[in-house]
Amino acid sequence: MKRILALLLILTLAFASVQAVSAATAEQISPQYVNTEDAQVSLYISSAGKATITVRCTGTDSMTSAQTTTYLERKDGASWVRVDNGEANNAWVYSTTSQTISKTYSLSLTQTGQYRAVTIFKLTGDTVERITRYSTATYGG
Repeated sequence: MKRILALLLILTLAFASVQAVSAATAEQISPQYVNTEDAQVSLYISSAGKATITVRCTGTDSMTSAQTTTYLERKDGASWVRVDNGEANNAWVYSTTSQTISKTYSLSLTQTGQYRAVTIFKLTGDTVERITRYSTATYGG
């Protein structure tokens, strides 16, 4: 009798933990930031090979300054390689004390392939937050 009760208890606990895990994974988990409501980068490549990168961020009242570092990469085998944009470290850097960021960068591509824009947001306020965002697109030539 004790074995049956122990087995029932084990099965009940196992079933309860499976349900808890299923419920946790079913919900969409998204990070909550202190200094921003939204930070994003988007990449568009025209059929002529012009890459346009748009960086946007809406800060909260606690955000006092922001810096964005944006660069374009091309997939080379299994690796991503930075595209030469003529700037130091092949990156566009923008700093502001505004709570709203909207920057656009463009570059003419010389090679076909898969590209991604990367923006690292450094948002300062009550805390310092670093957020990295990606956007991908393919240039067929």
